[in-house]
Amino acid sequence: MNVLKRVFNRSLLVSFIMALVFVPGNGMTHGTGFSVVTDAQPMVLNFYYTDNTPMKYAEVNVFGPDNEAVAFQSGRTDTNGYFAFVPDRSGKWTVKVNDGRGHSVKAVVASKGPRNDPGKDASCTSEEK
Repeated sequence: MNVLKRVFNRSLLVSFIMALVFVPGNGMTHGTGFSVVTDAQPMVLNFYYTDNTPMKYAEVNVFGPDNEAVAFQSGRTDTNGYFAFVPDRSGKWTVKVNDGRGHSVKAVVASKGPRNDPGKDASCTSEEK
């Protein structure tokens, strides 16, 4: 009986350790963030995790002020988490970034349009998962 109890306890311990190591969301996850590098043409944004590592090659979809159903531009961040686009009209632009591993950022940036002056009228908000 004691032998069976020890085997069961060891099996339970090994199962628990395996679950900690191999199950996603084991406490090693982190949040996301972004910054507006330049609000001139082109607008440049930088996407990163909260530990300051870049969101490398993450999928990006840019939506214009009047249409969040159809992407104005799509692409990927570069190896340093940067992405650039040129707004063709004024308003609030939505930039959605997803790394494909459960991390995403929704950045909203304001633009005065194609003739945006550097350093003026850029603002941003974010929603992260």
